[in-house]
Amino acid sequence: MQEKLKLNRPLFILSVAFTLGLSVLFTLFPDGSNKILGVLSGISREQFGSAYLWLGLAMFGMILWLSFSKIGSIKLGPENEKPKFSTASWIGMIFTAGTGSSVMYWGTIEWAYYFKGGGGSTPLGLTSGMWDTAEWSVAYGLFHEGVTAWAMYALFGVAVAYVYHIKGKPILRISELCRPLLKSKTDGPIGKAIDLTFMFGIIAGTATSMGFGTPMVSAGLAKMFGIADSQGLTFVVLGIWAIMVAATLAFNLEKGIKIVSDLNVWLLYIVLGIIFVFGPTRFIIDTFTSGFGIMTDNFFRMSTWTDSVGGSQFPQWWTIFYWAWWLVYAPTVGIFLAKISKGRTIRELALGGTFGGAIGCWLIYAVFGNFAMHLDISGIYSAADQILNGGAPGTTIIEIMSHAPLVAIVLPVFILAAFFYSATSVNAIAYTLAATTTENITPNRDPERWNRIFWVVLLFGLSAALLSLGTLNVLKAASLITAIPLMFVSIMMMISLYKNIKEDGYIYKEYHKPDKEQLEKVS
Repeated sequence: MQEKLKLNRPLFILSVAFTLGLSVLFTLFPDGSNKILGVLSGISREQFGSAYLWLGLAMFGMILWLSFSKIGSIKLGPENEKPKFSTASWIGMIFTAGTGSSVMYWGTIEWAYYFKGGGGSTPLGLTSGMWDTAEWSVAYGLFHEGVTAWAMYALFGVAVAYVYHIKGKPILRISELCRPLLKSKTDGPIGKAIDLTFMFGIIAGTATSMGFGTPMVSAGLAKMFGIADSQGLTFVVLGIWAIMVAATLAFNLEKGIKIVSDLNVWLLYIVLGIIFVFGPTRFIIDTFTSGFGIMTDNFFRMSTWTDSVGGSQFPQWWTIFYWAWWLVYAPTVGIFLAKISKGRTIRELALGGTFGGAIGCWLIYAVFGNFAMHLDISGIYSAADQILNGGAPGTTIIEIMSHAPLVAIVLPVFILAAFFYSATSVNAIAYTLAATTTENITPNRDPERWNRIFWVVLLFGLSAALLSLGTLNVLKAASLITAIPLMFVSIMMMISLYKNIKEDGYIYKEYHKPDKEQLEKVS
């Protein structure tokens, strides 16, 4: 008979109190909340900006070391364990859980913020609206959703999987990753503070992500049905999302998240395929090729540029914001990756999580973003001018898709894909939050159903409160603030992962198979 799952009451209660407190604060005091978020995010950008950049490079470097050393061959679980999901479904779950509809949002219009300085400045101070600015705008989009970002997810995934599947500890809490460094302090105030930091970060990060995707979906529905796009419609979309996600999470991973994830991927394939085949195919290929070349040729320059002399704030408002945003999500996605990766090797998880996710994002940026740019430079529809003049991003994206070939198919499928995309992402996050607040969750068990559904309700409540503040800068500020403590947690995680690997004898000699007792714990 299986042991009854136990709830970590202190972590659960404090996390719930934090979520409800923020929701009330944002709803009752929107102006004051705006000011506080602005001040704190400024501190994060200015004081910790370079640290985010160096941390991103360090995490990517560690992923490469894990992948291409003998450590990569270590099996996550017993030697005879087979993966639970097919490789295609596994990659699809990684990709959809790690992005949400925000990748469709930014993949379509990120270049527009850079091309004519709609985001405040152009890349590297280039002249607005020129051909080289356009190419660098494409390159920066690919860079921000590329290997550095996904390495953050993958590295946390490896760290969690090592403790969970190899050490055999049925605990999915971030503090447990730091035990080799913190030792007995892991069970004290420091460990609890780490877990609360993680919970606070992902709750705020999820609300941020929903704040990008929800207005895009509501604008699409307004366009399709000829109704007014309003904040009320946005909240209706959030409500429908909440019901759908709760229903999905009532089932386990195979029957719930996997099915929605697979459906989401196929909807994306349809839209991407139609635009690529019937749209400006040559332009899409050539522009992606140029942007990819610029990105790879200037990878380290883009990874370390702070513009401290020029003072344009471009790196602070974009690259540093992105790294903070990815870092906020990294522990949660890492826990989810560990949960679905039993039976795979460290190399598979490291490379699949890093390059599989990045390639998926690049595909969306290549097709949606370059199609939008083609409309702009052809004089058909200028997304860059709309952004520069303060146009609503969600509405701009829907107008771009309204010019797509076979629009009667593309527009509704695009909206449906965006809808399912966010649903899949929140599915994974709510599942992870439920797993984190469960004391003894083994690899073959799911958190209690009520716990999974409970987090859905709270996440959507905070998303609605944050959306009521109404500006892009507020959403970006939320991620910048919550990433500060997680930066220090990430450093501790990396040191602890290395110590775990070293102490188990996997670095200086041929690694050994787990003993019989350890295998029994894992399985």
